[in-house]
Amino acid sequence: MAARALARGPIRPPLLSPSFKAPLEASLARLYKKPVTLNLIPISHPSQNADILAQVVATQLRTPRSAVLRVIRNAIRYTKLAPPRRSEMNQPKRDPIPGARQTAQSIQDAVMGRLRYRGVSSVRVEVRGRLTKRMTANRAVKKVAMKGRGNKGAAYMLRNSVKSNVASSLGTGKRRTGAYGVRIEVGHE
Repeated sequence: MAARALARGPIRPPLLSPSFKAPLEASLARLYKKPVTLNLIPISHPSQNADILAQVVATQLRTPRSAVLRVIRNAIRYTKLAPPRRSEMNQPKRDPIPGARQTAQSIQDAVMGRLRYRGVSSVRVEVRGRLTKRMTANRAVKKVAMKGRGNKGAAYMLRNSVKSNVASSLGTGKRRTGAYGVRIEVGHE
């Protein structure tokens, strides 16, 4: 039993207190006319999810004093990228020794190591729209920032019709000078 609890990870306190969660679930159930259960998961970095990162960048750009390039570069700078994988051919086999005793932690590490979407490999932030501070006719601006792997290379040509591991999201906002859009692409390993 203890090994099973260890494999799931440490027990975290709930994000919402039960006294707040129950009335919220009841009001949502009344609104949707069906039972609702809230399962909230903490995310350590907003850059792991494209939707959350798009909302963060869009809300930061709403204030008129925020500089566009600074907001975009900060979104890129605080993204933690996974280390690049080495070719499996060049690496020695790291399978456990037969007959050796395995712990729950080593099994968890082995499973997590084989997951497909375990880390962020690249981030691309693109902002377009009326982002200049001046009330002139030419207010349209396009700014792009990237970090991580590019989209061209041998794997790009060999992949053919198979979908790439890229999650993209759109966010919008409005300023005094007009509307703008944010496009985020997060590439996963």
